[in-house]
Amino acid sequence: MNTKYVGKRVSFAIAASLLVTAMQIAPAQASPVWTEYLPTSTHPTNDPIDILYTRGHGTATASVHYTPGSAAQIWYYNGNISNQSPSNMMTVTESQFGLGSGALQSVSACDSACSDTFVSSTAFDYLAVHFGQGELLFHWLSPVTDFTISCLPRGISNYRAYGNVAATPLPSGALLFATGLLAALPLVGRRNRR
Repeated sequence: MNTKYVGKRVSFAIAASLLVTAMQIAPAQASPVWTEYLPTSTHPTNDPIDILYTRGHGTATASVHYTPGSAAQIWYYNGNISNQSPSNMMTVTESQFGLGSGALQSVSACDSACSDTFVSSTAFDYLAVHFGQGELLFHWLSPVTDFTISCLPRGISNYRAYGNVAATPLPSGALLFATGLLAALPLVGRRNRR
């Protein structure tokens, strides 16, 4: 019998056995999914958000804190949304919160070197925060102008703040014009009665 051939067969069998064992031991990476966080009596809005994120070949948990703590709804995606363009992230935000296309308008953004604290000159009620391989989406019932987040597993890559188009106030000139029209209606009605 050829010992060289037997040695190669044994080496191949050992390598295959080690590979199968390593595949069984290595923790599987979680598939990216959206997770919704709703405020409840057991999870008030000022409690941290415990997010599961990918770390090496496994997963870890981070307790993320944010203010203002009155968000009505939060979505977390434990993967990477590679297209971080403002228009795509607006579409993602509208879709996740069940809004129609064009329901939001951009009011503030940061594309690089973003701080964990920011203030917007225009109030917003939706916010998308991208950090490394994760995305957090927030919705407040009452618009806010400032936001702080801490304990993210990675630094903020970018954020996009959006206002609800339906909630956008009309310019004061339009309101004055509408008021004038309403005031003129009784005069038109009196003229037609004569």
